[in-house]
Formats: sequence, C-alpha cells, structure tokens
Amino acid sequence: SSTNAGGGGSRLKHEYENGSGRGSGANDSNSNTGQQQQQQQQQQQQQQQQQQQQQQQQQQLQQQQQQQSSSWSSLVKSESPHGLRDPYSTFASQS
Repeated sequence: SSTNAGGGGSRLKHEYENGSGRGSGANDSNSNTGQQQQQQQQQQQQQQQQQQQQQQQQQQLQQQQQQQSSSWSSLVKSESPHGLRDPYSTFASQS
C-alpha cells in the first residue's frame, strides 16, 4: 500500500509540474471560471434588478388599488350632484 501511495503521489507531482494535472491547468481554468463568475454575477444582478422592478410595479399597483379603494367614497361624495346623499357612504363608513 505504501508503494502505491508513493506512486500516486509522484504521479500527481509529475502532472502538477507538467500542468496537465492540478498545476497551471487549474490556474488556466481558474482564470476562465473568474470570467464565468463575473458573467454569472452580472446575470444575477440583472435578474435581481428585474425582480426589484417587478416588485416595485406590484407595489405601485397595490398602492394604486389602495388609493382607489380609499378615495372612492370621497370621490363619489365630491362628485355627487347637489350634495345628495352618497349611496356608497354606508358601505365606505363600515369598511
């Protein structure tokens, strides 16, 4: 077992110095993965920005809906002619 381990170690060392193993080859692939990571980060940032935009749009929609629902009774009252009793006031006051 000790001879096998020694052989394996020397083979790894040989490949390491050759660059075919985890030596300069790993460095080359590292430089590539660095670029890939940057691209992935950019993609992730874009996705995050898109998600944020979608969330903002949803929030704006919700705010608009809330504004519409909350200001609806006052709108009807202000537009009701001759100060007539607003038929929605009973519902609005309950909500």
